[in-house]
Amino acid sequence: MNASTLIQVSPDELEQLITRAVEKAQADKPSGGWFRVPAAAKYLDCSDNALRLLEKRGLIPSSRIGRSVVFSREDLDKFIRSGGAA
Repeated sequence: MNASTLIQVSPDELEQLITRAVEKAQADKPSGGWFRVPAAAKYLDCSDNALRLLEKRGLIPSSRIGRSVVFSREDLDKFIRSGGAA
């Protein structure tokens, strides 16, 4: 049996929740063909840890932009085309 919970928030609180959710979604969104770890893992339909393991084993190359580890869409697509188990 599923239980439902109803919460009440003010219009201002709702706006803040939506703003934070949108900002988080945009932070993980690929930019210019580059994915951060969460977006790359989602693109491959695997966990963040599985992606990092593939990277560590040299199966998927990564780069750094500042302090962020990023993956190119091209490299992810090559991995998929090669039959990589994601």
